[in-house]
Amino acid sequence: MIIQTNPEMFSRVLPVHTVSNIDRSTGTVTLSGSDGSSLDVRLDSWGPSEVNWEYDFDKEDAKIVVPLILLLLSLTLTPLKKEWLIGGVAAYYLLYFFLPPIFLAIKKLFARLNHWRRFRCPYCKSRELILQGMQEFHGDIPYDHYFCNRCRETSVFVNTLGLDKMIAPNPSKLKASRRTLTP
Repeated sequence: MIIQTNPEMFSRVLPVHTVSNIDRSTGTVTLSGSDGSSLDVRLDSWGPSEVNWEYDFDKEDAKIVVPLILLLLSLTLTPLKKEWLIGGVAAYYLLYFFLPPIFLAIKKLFARLNHWRRFRCPYCKSRELILQGMQEFHGDIPYDHYFCNRCRETSVFVNTLGLDKMIAPNPSKLKASRRTLTP
């Protein structure tokens, strides 16, 4: 049995290994190379069942397997209708496999709506903002500065206590621009 797929191509660079011995009692395979080297590989899943057979059964696997075991037990031991039991297991698996992606999609939708609502120019309420870069604003913490394509003013994106909002770096300009805007 040849491990490498194309020995003519790889024999110049890497040696071709063939299986020379399989020891099922210890779960090791001995590979002999074309360059004279020998390599022992241990495989945990080889050999009879009394030899160190491992399977990692964790909490996520239990969430899938345990309801099936309970379904089989309830089908054989309880007088409940089979349609109700199978429907309950089907509803569990639908919720288990499809509820997290649905919640993730709804969360992304709300994040996009929040972004659309918050990212507006404080002067003219336009959403045509261009990121200019990061600069310090009232201290030594850099904030994102945005340029409005419509009114040609600069605004600062501030995330304070979880409240994302665009603010005007110069409040006097904001008051003046609001006086000149017509409804």
